[in-house]
Amino acid sequence: MSNSSVKFAGVGCVVELMQGGRPLLAWVLEEQSGQLRLWSINKREMKMAAGRVLPWLGPSCGNVGSRQEIQERLEQHRKRRDELAAGLDMLQIWELAQGEIRQADARWFAELIWPEPDADQVASMGQALLAQKTHFKFSPPVFEVYPEELVAQRQEKQREEEARMELATVGAEIFRKLYEASRQRRVLPENERPKFAGEGGAIAVALAELLKARIADPDAHDADGLWKRLIKALPAKMGQGALGQPGFTPAVAAKLEDEPHLPLMLATAWGLVPEHYNFWLDRADYNPAADWHLPYQKEIDDISEAVDKFLKAAENNELPKIERCENEVVSVDPDSTRDWDDAFSIGRSPDGGYRLKVALACPALGWPFESSAGENGEHAPGRKPGLDRAVFRRATSLYLPEAVYFMLPSTLALSCYSLEAGKLRPALLLWLEFDPAGNMLAFEPRLAAVRVKANLTQKYCEAMLNGDNGNSAGAVSALPEDKAALAAMFQNGLALAEKLQARRLENGAIITERPEIDIVVKADDEGVSVALERAAAVPRTQLLVSELMIAATLALTQWCMENAIPLLYRSQDVALPREFAGIWRREEEIARVLKALPPSLLGLEPKPHAGLGVKFYSSFTAPIRRYPDLLNESQVVCRLQTGQPRLSKDELAALLPQLNSRLDQAGQIQRFRPRYWKLLFFQQQEQQAQRRKTRLNYWDAVITEENSYFVGVMLEAAQLYLRGPRQLFGGRTVPGTPVRVRLGKINPLRNEIQIMEVLEE
Repeated sequence: MSNSSVKFAGVGCVVELMQGGRPLLAWVLEEQSGQLRLWSINKREMKMAAGRVLPWLGPSCGNVGSRQEIQERLEQHRKRRDELAAGLDMLQIWELAQGEIRQADARWFAELIWPEPDADQVASMGQALLAQKTHFKFSPPVFEVYPEELVAQRQEKQREEEARMELATVGAEIFRKLYEASRQRRVLPENERPKFAGEGGAIAVALAELLKARIADPDAHDADGLWKRLIKALPAKMGQGALGQPGFTPAVAAKLEDEPHLPLMLATAWGLVPEHYNFWLDRADYNPAADWHLPYQKEIDDISEAVDKFLKAAENNELPKIERCENEVVSVDPDSTRDWDDAFSIGRSPDGGYRLKVALACPALGWPFESSAGENGEHAPGRKPGLDRAVFRRATSLYLPEAVYFMLPSTLALSCYSLEAGKLRPALLLWLEFDPAGNMLAFEPRLAAVRVKANLTQKYCEAMLNGDNGNSAGAVSALPEDKAALAAMFQNGLALAEKLQARRLENGAIITERPEIDIVVKADDEGVSVALERAAAVPRTQLLVSELMIAATLALTQWCMENAIPLLYRSQDVALPREFAGIWRREEEIARVLKALPPSLLGLEPKPHAGLGVKFYSSFTAPIRRYPDLLNESQVVCRLQTGQPRLSKDELAALLPQLNSRLDQAGQIQRFRPRYWKLLFFQQQEQQAQRRKTRLNYWDAVITEENSYFVGVMLEAAQLYLRGPRQLFGGRTVPGTPVRVRLGKINPLRNEIQIMEVLEE
């Protein structure tokens, strides 16, 4: 008969040891000097120190003849102990012990249930205590009893861990389906997608939030390792060739963790985001929603009301210091423009000089800088950030092929502040006078209420500059009787612009002229298609408008410097060879001079701008569209109103780091998104050629640069710069040489495109 009261693990004793985080039964075959030779219930012989067995021993069965009999005995004890442990109410046991003792051994707890517990009963209690980690801690040879507060914390932590485990397990299967669909370039049907309601809804919500967060930041720290676990499960579950895709090996699968676009691919397959989703907006934290401004509606209404009061007072001549400008200035912009931020008029003085008037939209007038809004919309300093902070974070308007996102709320950008023809609007009015040679003689800025005479398109202006004074298309509002006067004004403006440009060229300006490409994105039932169209050339209009605006900006910048008004300046402080100055039209020449120009920097000191050929430059002309312009305009407006600028140089310096960061992020969107559509155009052209089985596509290009390793070309159809290995070009590597190139391996999402073949023109 076995002895259930055992103090030492001798031969024939049943013991338990921890293996894989669980107790494992074993039989002592031999004991010598504190070392045990054991036979485990898993039918394996092992050796270990006696001190490593769990502190409940027995029963001791003495010598047993065969291993089969030992195995049968172990199975009997395992079954009984499992049944006993399953019947224990450990919460009740914790309630009995909690507050009474701080720690005790397994036998003490067993005696709460059984008067004289045997070895199996003590062992079953030990196993149950080990499993109840939220209430007890095993500190051999005793169990600590957690207090109620700590139990609550550990239970919450356990629930969270169980939820994470479930999320990882269920999520791995969901991700597998999504990845399979993505590899097959399809979106899961509605009936196969994870549901956000009902059973499993919480998991679907958590996975969707995870994907969206990693779209915005693919390098985000994976604190709990969830993303890594989900991604590592993909190749393990699918294996090579599981999707019918050759080349899908474990080595390829191992790279999934480093694939920055994997979250976007999965989200697209799920239908969380549409095909061709602009992930750059997420990475820049730029809200594209049309209703982004709704939390600030009270401030927007206050601004609109204040502007209306200002304009009514100006119209009734109640503001003697405010200039009135009625039907004098016109705007000239691309066809699609509706946020008109500048307008001008120009005439001749009796001595043959020029009188230029420039009206700039004036959102700085009454703008709630550094404002905060309370929960109900009331102004409450110190509460959550208000409209100004939201606009600051947007930093600039974005003009993309598929959409336009305004920096200001659309109500303000398109109505309240936009210089719409026929509507009285607040403006910063600049008066400039030049002599016949284009030298500036006088300048004065004024606050004004302006009614623009006409919003004209660039095409309309170009036609008039070319002598077409008839029914030129493109004028939003231009009265027939004004056409002759408009034509004369444009000719006067062009004459002054040519003189201003000549002076800048003398000072080293670099001017590039190349065809502009319109990217046309169309969506229908068959999907999204892209077309590239060469925009109508308007060289005279661009010269006219750009030179007049540069002149007005330089004059206002100089006035601010003379009046000690701190500004944000744009600079390209670099010394260039004199021969770089000029107007460049050939692609290889443009590439050469632009390579020498660094990006312009936004700073606090007036430094040279090499590209413009000026000693200093500060932007003002787009306060509706660019936050630096809005800040600079506010400095001028406040000076005109109070005699002092709104911000000191130190206060501007405090804003600069974050403003530069926001502008850089928005600039990435503006650069990379049009390139995405261009690459998609070429990809679609290659796919169409493959479907039709027609001859290969070759595209006109011109070599722009070369070195020992690569040759650079400009694709004329897209104004797209590419590089290819030198060996593809043979001897045709001289910049300016026309060639025809075949493209391949195009992936717009990864910004990948390769030159596959080069032919002579």
